[in-house]
Amino acid sequence: MNSTRYRLSVLAASAVLAGAALPAFSGHPSESFDGTTRAVQVPVDYSDLNLTTPGGVETLYERISRAARQACGSTGRTLVELKAHKTCYDRAVSDAVEKVGSTTLTALHRSRVTRPAT
Repeated sequence: MNSTRYRLSVLAASAVLAGAALPAFSGHPSESFDGTTRAVQVPVDYSDLNLTTPGGVETLYERISRAARQACGSTGRTLVELKAHKTCYDRAVSDAVEKVGSTTLTALHRSRVTRPAT
């Protein structure tokens, strides 16, 4: 089988706020910075998972979520920083889920992000 099918990168691009410290990354993430935006890619391997089972899909979703948290860095302290982190995280997870192309994973993601009407 093609091993690239089982590996994706969670990509997070977030605006860097003036004076905000960039988190230190160790290990496998790759980072680029253009002065106003940083983009971080964190690889997610799922070659060991069976995406036809609920357990496999749940495990992949957890891995994607963890990678998005790592790629987006710290949550920040101000309301603006918290909002920027949430936007980064939400987009990174959504983009990664879409790249996998699994209807079951997409359904799980939608169930996690859809809030009931009040």
